[in-house]
Amino acid sequence: RLYQTFLKSKENNETLMNERNQAVEESEVIAAALKILGESSGAETSQGLSQPILDEDALGGRRLGYVAGVVPRMDEMRFSRALWRASRGNTFTQFSTIKEKVVDPKTGQVLEKSVFVIYFQGAVGSMKDKVLKVCTAFGVNLYAWPSSSEQARARDSFLKKQLEEKNRALEAFQRHMCTEAEELVAPAPWNLSGNSKIEDW
Repeated sequence: RLYQTFLKSKENNETLMNERNQAVEESEVIAAALKILGESSGAETSQGLSQPILDEDALGGRRLGYVAGVVPRMDEMRFSRALWRASRGNTFTQFSTIKEKVVDPKTGQVLEKSVFVIYFQGAVGSMKDKVLKVCTAFGVNLYAWPSSSEQARARDSFLKKQLEEKNRALEAFQRHMCTEAEELVAPAPWNLSGNSKIEDW
């Protein structure tokens, strides 16, 4: 029974960690979106990601499709070339380096990563299918790309609260496991000089 309880707690902790790691990656995507959409988060705007790359009339009224996510930095060039070949040059990919290493939610590996956003003509259709096929082949983590700076700010606020909650839950789990471990290695109160509880079991 104790072992099953431990396994269940371990599974819950792993789920929390995966959700936390996903939120960290998505927060980086949203931070890049705020810059690309013209939001500088209170800082002075400068050239690069802090400037919008396309205005509303850039495609002559045609809707712009986009796919965003996070890719290991070591795969960045291969990923970009694969997208270019698959789309026959009809996509534009922009990368933004994540300053600190992040934990991949799928593998648990600590990696250097970059945020990417892929632009193409048409929000749906064969071009998007080709883009998604390349993303699947590379195993990148995809996240929703906000359509406006207002939407990005709202998502950013939500993710910050979510991260705080996940971190508190993980800290509580660590405290609980430490307390349980101390209890198990301690002798029974009726035999303080005897074996630990776990040895007696």
